[in-house]
Amino acid sequence: VGFGDISPVTQWEIGATMIIFLIGAVVHSILVGEIISQVTRVEESDQFVAEQTALVQHFVNHTELDPSSSHMLVEWAGSDAKRWMTHQYNIDGMRKLIIGRYMTRPLMGHLPSKLFGGHLMSNQFVKCLSPGLNAEPDILPPRLPLLLALSSYRSYFETGEVTFQRSDDPSNLFL
Repeated sequence: VGFGDISPVTQWEIGATMIIFLIGAVVHSILVGEIISQVTRVEESDQFVAEQTALVQHFVNHTELDPSSSHMLVEWAGSDAKRWMTHQYNIDGMRKLIIGRYMTRPLMGHLPSKLFGGHLMSNQFVKCLSPGLNAEPDILPPRLPLLLALSSYRSYFETGEVTFQRSDDPSNLFL
């Protein structure tokens, strides 16, 4: 190792040197792998932001927006796209966990009141699904709020803002 002025001579020294070399190679490969992983994540994030910004730019060109509005829209997409990427998750995988037999019933009963800070279960639409306000027991299936939460996204609206028009796609539901 080094300049050759010090080298292992005995069997034990040669064995210890080989073990140190192997450990060094493993540690080095782990470090290099982590560095490559970090660089790849940054590149994927930058690529996603570029794709979303390009998508918005094509929309701006298609709709012939004025320069001020187009600048606002492109800036919004560029600044928020990284957050969109970090909020993505495997919805189908989570749906399988919820529908499958993996989640315990006590956990399923506990989670609905905690979803979106408790706002999902206090929503009028969800309350209509649950006739538990009467003398009858609550018959809302325990998986239903969890499945609703899979396809729900928190959005903020101004007071009086119209969020749903009569001609809008009925697959949108604003809770």
